[in-house]
Amino acid sequence: MIAGRQVAMQRGSRDAGLGRDEAEAEWLWRAAAEAGDVASMSNLGVAFKQLNRPEEAEVWWRLATEEGDAHAMDGLANLLYALGRPEEADGAAGADALASGLRAHGAPHIPGLF
Repeated sequence: MIAGRQVAMQRGSRDAGLGRDEAEAEWLWRAAAEAGDVASMSNLGVAFKQLNRPEEAEVWWRLATEEGDAHAMDGLANLLYALGRPEEADGAAGADALASGLRAHGAPHIPGLF
């Protein structure tokens, strides 16, 4: 939902939509993300990380990663390392995540490639 993301960007300004009214910015980003906007999912991950809400950041970055968002993959991997879960972090930024994202966008599964 591009319109929702544009409104969030206008009202939320910098840092993944965070501005003077964090609750409203979060609501706007969440609405766009729940409507399927992958960039908003990734941006919610950034916002929640900055707000020291790692569990919520993980949820949104995982959703964006499943859609193939490279920034979310990186954010998720870094978050998992910081949380002391390096085994999961390696998978989050690795070929499995990339393959999942490619398949989500209609790429065929090629055995042995991923």
